[in-house]
Amino acid sequence: MGRLGRYEVHECLGRGAVGQVYSGFDERLQREVALKFLWLNLLGGEGERDLILQRFRVEAAAAAQLSHTNIVRVYDFAEHQEFAYLVMELVRGLTLTEYAAGRTPAEKLHVLEQVAGALDYAHTCGIYHRDVKPANVLVRPDGTAKLADFGLAKMRSVSGVTLRGMVVGSFHYLPPEQLAEGFAGAQSDQYSLAAMAYEALTGQTPFQAATEHSLLLRIVADTPRPASQANRNVPDTADPVLARALSKQPEARFASCSEFIAQLRYAIEPPRQWRVPVIAPPPKPSFWRSAVSGLTRRFSAAS
Repeated sequence: MGRLGRYEVHECLGRGAVGQVYSGFDERLQREVALKFLWLNLLGGEGERDLILQRFRVEAAAAAQLSHTNIVRVYDFAEHQEFAYLVMELVRGLTLTEYAAGRTPAEKLHVLEQVAGALDYAHTCGIYHRDVKPANVLVRPDGTAKLADFGLAKMRSVSGVTLRGMVVGSFHYLPPEQLAEGFAGAQSDQYSLAAMAYEALTGQTPFQAATEHSLLLRIVADTPRPASQANRNVPDTADPVLARALSKQPEARFASCSEFIAQLRYAIEPPRQWRVPVIAPPPKPSFWRSAVSGLTRRFSAAS
């Protein structure tokens, strides 16, 4: 379709208001890539343009620091007069919402475990995603999950990335502290992961409302309906686990995303009781006595 330096640009994989993602090929390293373009002439005023471009730079910087099996790798970043672009690992697969449809709880939990591990790894590197949602989780045909889009990431080493008071992230998965105070940390990503898990297991988000304003108020003030009531196929043992991860207070949540998903798996699929193997009893002594007597008679006759 076209060429950008060493990269061949192929088909469009998706598009947004100010950018597109294309598949491509890196001729120098002989590998498939994805190219994410940001068209600067489609942005608004100078302030909005600077903010969105800065978020694009943050995505490149954040992802470049991370090397994890379940995080989409970023290989390259460049800015031109009319556009900026990221060169990333090409992931061919489904979003979490698409993948979860018709899947077993075990398959859904396997994907959620991978996302939890990716988030915990990013947190140890001082990076908080802040936009964990099903559209940013890509699942390959073999079940490997990839966490993408660190454009709203917060890095401990970077300040001033977003405007004061600006709400970032997708509303259905936003933690209350991010809405009320603008604060986002490791437990904030855990809340978003829990909202995703709730939806994957029940088929609906924790909070639903007719308007965006009502939805935000419910996230800050209301308690979500127990998952077992939202979907009868979810055991009630999962309710307290999800409730804790969706707590209004970050400090009340689990110590890590992986601990949360481990507890959720235990609640949904507790380990089976060990079964004592049935061992055949040894032959009765009478058998051995008769056998020995028979051999004795045979040897006596032979002599």
